Amino acid sequence: MGGRWSGPTLKRMAVRLGLHHPIGRLSREAARARVQAIYKEHPEFTVRQVKETVALEHPIDNKRTGDLLRECRIAAARQSPTYRRMRWYVDRRVAARLRIAAIWKRRPESTGREVLQKLGPEHRVDLPWVQRVLRDCWLAGARHSRAQRLKGRRLYAPYRACNPRTIRFLKARAAEGSRRVAMKRAEACRVHMEWALRQPGKYGRPISAEYAAAKLNERNVRPPLGARWYANTVRSMWKTLGLHHPPAGTWRPSKHAVAVRKR
Repeated sequence: MGGRWSGPTLKRMAVRLGLHHPIGRLSREAARARVQAIYKEHPEFTVRQVKETVALEHPIDNKRTGDLLRECRIAAARQSPTYRRMRWYVDRRVAARLRIAAIWKRRPESTGREVLQKLGPEHRVDLPWVQRVLRDCWLAGARHSRAQRLKGRRLYAPYRACNPRTIRFLKARAAEGSRRVAMKRAEACRVHMEWALRQPGKYGRPISAEYAAAKLNERNVRPPLGARWYANTVRSMWKTLGLHHPPAGTWRPSKHAVAVRKR
């Protein structure tokens, strides 16, 4: 009857014919139960991942999925005393924060890299973000003085907790190690550096650092660090090797200059 099919007409016709077709839209209670089950199994899932998992059985839109997933995240955040105390945001990283808080509660001395390895690849977070969350957990764990808050968890610079004498000793050892490594790199290029400094410069002057770098690049001599030689690299290299090279801009009197007699 009529010239067009409508939804109610098609539904009544299917019932009369005995065709039992599943519903095309989930009720809110069924969708909430399905999203809660997925969140309990995979709390790191995003809205798109939850939607794709639910859509295998029944279609569901993005807004509805996002609202239900936010309800699950809010409920999980309210169950954590640390989350409530720190007043963290409720976003897609709620599960990661709860996981980090649980790891910190068992092992407060854990570093950021250790916690990042324990999180695994399912939580897509970086090291600075993990370190900030660990600092928040440390601040919420107990009361700290102003000096302790400024010092932090001592994850980045352990020498901060040492006395000044130990700090000076550690800095001197670090500087000595850096000089030793720089000398080792420079010794590998001593032959090339001595050859470059023996080359003639412009107007009979000693070769400059810029021209020495150009000569080394023409011979495809690879520097210890980087891909090309530059003037600053050449200067630092000959200073490290202890080679005394006169500056290229030193003025020298010409042989055609007229000598001026002193009166």
